Amino acid sequence: MRRSAGRIPETRLHFEALEARVLLDGDSGAGILTLAGSIDAPGEQDHYQFSVDQPIRVVLDSLSNRSDLTWRLDGPGGLVARRSFSATESPNTAPPAYDLAPGSYRLSVDGTQDALGAYALRVIDAASASAMAPDTPVSGVLEVGNQSALYRFRASAGDSYFFKAAAPASGALSARLLDPFGRQEGNSFDARQDRQRFTVERSGEYLLLLEGDIANQAALAYGFTLQQVVDSHSPLRLGETQIATIDQPGKIAHFTFDLAATTPVVFDRLG
Repeated sequence: MRRSAGRIPETRLHFEALEARVLLDGDSGAGILTLAGSIDAPGEQDHYQFSVDQPIRVVLDSLSNRSDLTWRLDGPGGLVARRSFSATESPNTAPPAYDLAPGSYRLSVDGTQDALGAYALRVIDAASASAMAPDTPVSGVLEVGNQSALYRFRASAGDSYFFKAAAPASGALSARLLDPFGRQEGNSFDARQDRQRFTVERSGEYLLLLEGDIANQAALAYGFTLQQVVDSHSPLRLGETQIATIDQPGKIAHFTFDLAATTPVVFDRLG
């Protein structure tokens, strides 16, 4: 079904609803647009047309726990992605982040085997992610418990971090890290628990996605600190007591020494 509707300008995305009863709601300043509607008749499809003026990375965020409703995104080169609403941000799938080149795109919503019902999907400009600084506590609330929150920070290849979770979230919450090229580094992890030390592979701006489980309904509060880990490096002299101070999670104390000849040594742990 196609019904014309008014054009809604966005800062970097230009949307046109082709289905009059579909809600198009969003804050262009925040870079988030919500598409919500309903498949009310067997065989019905809802379509959205939008244009991209400059290269952009978007994150799709499903708010509907429906495995029998799917969305499909097509662009100038054909199919970009297709997923069910319930699996859009599954921790076991590739991240729902897509780099779009300038051109025209269409997002279509369809029911599997004539499934009916309501749906909602957010389109988020990754550039609108909240900036955060390492070692600074972050907290927030997912007003809808299955939505996502995006954070960005700059890092250099080889930097190491420790994800320190605050008070456990009231619902299931996972996280994943995207490198400056939009590729996931490491596995998704439980954001309600500390994540052991990890080291980023590239230099640039990283994106941290916090994803509420699709089954969550109630608002979900969360908190964390991304702690930068800085190792220590010290010289070691044989026969002298050396003290290593591990003053942050994940830190490693390195000691180096030189030998002029083959020398038998014994390391005696004192503590």
